[in-house]
Amino acid sequence: MSSYAFHCMGGLANQMLQTTFAILLTSKGKELFLTNWRYFEFPSVWSRQQNPITHLNSYYFSDYFRLIIIMPFLLNRAINISLLKDTFVNNLITTCNLTQKNQVIDQLQNLWVLFAKLVSLTFKKTFNESNYYKMHGEAVRSPYSLCHQFTELPY
Repeated sequence: MSSYAFHCMGGLANQMLQTTFAILLTSKGKELFLTNWRYFEFPSVWSRQQNPITHLNSYYFSDYFRLIIIMPFLLNRAINISLLKDTFVNNLITTCNLTQKNQVIDQLQNLWVLFAKLVSLTFKKTFNESNYYKMHGEAVRSPYSLCHQFTELPY
């Protein structure tokens, strides 16, 4: 049963990362993201990470999950509204009824934070009733946010 969650979350992580790098970020946004990624202080017990933009297809699920966990921090350091593609910004403003372009950054950050929390809770070593309710809350919010923000993107 646990392998189903592993593959489901790994596949979802791959899709979110592919979408972020291929559809959401401008070329300048990718450059700044990579600069921040290169200088990010990874935990010493992690293996060396390959470039997530050019080598994402050769990542293992464990690499995806590590990147998911640090993605909110990387985006916080690297992204501003001018580094996102206009089609994504305009679509999200319309879809989420936003009033300012800067709110798009908040929505994107929130999405990555929700997904990182969901991944963390899904693979928690010990699982009690409190964790179950937290995961349930994230599992209910995350798919709605994912579908709401990523499904209507013009590919």
